[in-house]
Amino acid sequence: MDIMAFVDEKLFDDFEKMAEYAAMCPVDRMAYDANEKAYRDLMGQLEYATMEGEERGRTEGRTEATHEMILKMYELGISLDTIAVVTGLQVSDVTKIISAEK
Repeated sequence: MDIMAFVDEKLFDDFEKMAEYAAMCPVDRMAYDANEKAYRDLMGQLEYATMEGEERGRTEGRTEATHEMILKMYELGISLDTIAVVTGLQVSDVTKIISAEK
């Protein structure tokens, strides 16, 4: 009788893990479940922190680009009212940015 080769190694590995889990005593199974939950929680926190960091980086990049644009428009002699309209900021905010960069 020929032995059938498993085409999908991952499927075979998954079956092996399920069999090992089913063979565990209740105490070992509870410890395994607790470790698995801790691992998944940690991975979820890491994924969330990565997404938050990427978003913060994009926000800071946009803020920096806006400040550069405000300063260039101001150097070109464009009025504060026009700069405020173009950037969507208040005139007082535009004034603060210009003052901070001097």
